[in-house]
Parts: sequence; structure tokens; C-alpha cells
Amino acid sequence: MKFVTLGSPLGIRAIARTLAVPLENLGQKHGWFNGFAPHDVVALNPLDAKYFSMQPAIRNLGAIDDTTSNHHGIISHQDKASVCSEIVSGFD
Repeated sequence: MKFVTLGSPLGIRAIARTLAVPLENLGQKHGWFNGFAPHDVVALNPLDAKYFSMQPAIRNLGAIDDTTSNHHGIISHQDKASVCSEIVSGFD
């Protein structure tokens, strides 16, 4: 299984702290992929070791070119080949 997040607010400590349990990498077989746009108003930080110290580490792609007004539109994420290939690679 692969776990995919796009534009996730989990890199905001105030959000992550509200979770009842510590986060773990649910994508044990294929990993966790997190995609976000550099100017996204919701996904302010990557899900990296600074915010999530877990193994295997979350793979972040923070260079998604999001053309929506707030840089948080899913349509600008799902039409990118890099995002689609990450999603498809979780099916086997």
C-alpha cells in the first residue's frame, strides 16, 4: 500500500498536535508521498524529519506548480505526471 497526501496541513504543528495518536507511516510497502505547492496557503511545511520523525521517511515533492488562486487546488495537483505516477505506483 502507498499513502498519498496532497496539500496536507499536517506540517503545521498546531494541526498535528490535535491528533489523538502519533502519526506513523501507513505506507509501509510503497511509502508515503506528500505533494504540495511552494505557495500553498494550507500546506505550509513539508512532512519531513523536522515535523515527522518516522521511518521510512515521507517523500516530499514541494515543487508542484499550482495555478489556482490560493495554490491549494487539487486540480492543479492531480494533473501533474509526477503526482499521477506516485499514485499509480501504489497499485500492484
